[in-house]
Amino acid sequence: MNRLQRIRKGLILAGWIILGAGILTLIIAAMQTKSTKPCRNVIITIKGDKDEQFISKADVALLLDKKGLDQLRGRSIREFNLRAMEEKVENNPWVRNAELFFDNNRNLCVNVDVSEPVARVFTMKGTSFYIDSSLNRLPLSERLSPRLPVFTGF
Repeated sequence: MNRLQRIRKGLILAGWIILGAGILTLIIAAMQTKSTKPCRNVIITIKGDKDEQFISKADVALLLDKKGLDQLRGRSIREFNLRAMEEKVENNPWVRNAELFFDNNRNLCVNVDVSEPVARVFTMKGTSFYIDSSLNRLPLSERLSPRLPVFTGF
């Protein structure tokens, strides 16, 4: 009886190991299949003040690829280096944070948080810049000139 119980436990353990290995194999195969499929679309979402957009969807698209979004559509998901693309978008001074990921429909989702200026600073040398709530310097915007408190003599 004792020997029979050990054999039974061994068979149950072997069954669980085989089942786990099978599931793991299926997951890996599904991931490889998904990564070879092409990107369907690029969805850019900009979060910030809707009245004052210091960076547009077209600006973000140019940061992602100089040739435009059409070059991104149709490329294999495996070819994308999301970390490098995210860093490239975040290097723009008007971008506080960027998140890039693929959804289940193979759409490249780009979520951008915009830095919003809280004041304009004029220096003694005659130059000026904006600062945001984290006291980061932001360049002057070619797009619009917001109404903000002004500080001089910096």
